[in-house]
Amino acid sequence: MTKAGGKKDALRRELLARRSSLRPREVKAASAQLAARVQSAADWSVVRSVHIYDSLPHLGEVETRPIIDWLAAKQPHVTVTIGQAASNAVFPEEEFDVIFVPVVGFDREGFRLGMGGGWYDRWLAAQPQAQKIGLAYAWAELPHLPHEAHDIPLDCVVTEKEVIVLRATGE
Repeated sequence: MTKAGGKKDALRRELLARRSSLRPREVKAASAQLAARVQSAADWSVVRSVHIYDSLPHLGEVETRPIIDWLAAKQPHVTVTIGQAASNAVFPEEEFDVIFVPVVGFDREGFRLGMGGGWYDRWLAAQPQAQKIGLAYAWAELPHLPHEAHDIPLDCVVTEKEVIVLRATGE
């Protein structure tokens, strides 16, 4: 394991412990605020295809169902991944305009901490045209996140408190 990988594992454990201590009402309240902010995270008038994951709220993840419902009413094509992506999962072959990504931790350089399997980084590398939007709790922001060459940065992070634009899409 690399030095960065070891630091990421320690940060992941710390952040997941905090996330698992959230009460259901805290998850629901933060998720509702975050869902309202998603509406300003992209120019939805030009978006034709969206990929979003179906969250696991029992693990403290930000609830994505309100976002999925809003997108389904607005967008012509929404693909939802159900459950956690296994490290050997097959990547969707379709190209997406926007991809929502689960986030355990993030920094203002656009690097994210996920569950550690690398699935999203491998898939996002094959989707350079997509706007990559992370969904995270505001408290999960770190001053600096160790990263490695294979880590794909996000274009934007949406929290319950703000929309953080990190880079122009395709940069």
